Amino acid sequence: GGLLNADTNPLDAVSGVASFAGVNYTKAETIKLKASMTGVPDIFSNDITVDPAAIDHFIVEPNAGVQTAGAPFNVTITAYDNLNNVITDYDLRAAGHIFTFTTTALDAPDGTVPLLSPLTASDFTNGVAVKSSTLYEAVTGASVTFTVSESDTNKSGTTLLTPITTVSPAVVDHIFFTTQPSGTVAAGVDLAIQPIVKIRDEYDNIRIADTTPVELFAVLASDTSVSGGG
Repeated sequence: GGLLNADTNPLDAVSGVASFAGVNYTKAETIKLKASMTGVPDIFSNDITVDPAAIDHFIVEPNAGVQTAGAPFNVTITAYDNLNNVITDYDLRAAGHIFTFTTTALDAPDGTVPLLSPLTASDFTNGVAVKSSTLYEAVTGASVTFTVSESDTNKSGTTLLTPITTVSPAVVDHIFFTTQPSGTVAAGVDLAIQPIVKIRDEYDNIRIADTTPVELFAVLASDTSVSGGG
């Protein structure tokens, strides 16, 4: 809740007058001041609309800590003053300001870069903007965060509550020889360099949880549709 502050409260009256100083309230809402004194009824002031203070920071949180490569998800960006009031008219206050929206996520193995929707003041509704983001590098045990900064006031905010810890690979797309076998070998002798085949998604992430069997066949180098020894 909000906190009512004053230089002195309660305040001793001087010559029948209590002249308060330093009165402020910390929560953005409409209030009245109630004055109380022993032996008489309470009185109430006129309405006071307490507006949020100036922008102090943003809170930038993805919708979940586990995502899938190539699958869009939402990141919620909320504008706060120094007392953690949501700045409900931030779209008007920040009109024309320049924003940057970035992530610590890296590019996928195939070079596909993270995709973050551009952020503008008009994206904020009642102090909150929801932006689409897509990551492409599969990771586990990570702490991927997002940061928003606003150039005109130099205020910013970074993910604190829900960093992305896991980005799962997308569905299987292809297999790939990551270790090619020896180019020459005697008949019946094990290859000096044994082949390694990895299962990948479309962004070349290795599907580390995939246990689908991979089978090798010998085919003619001159015509891969013909089996070796045929």
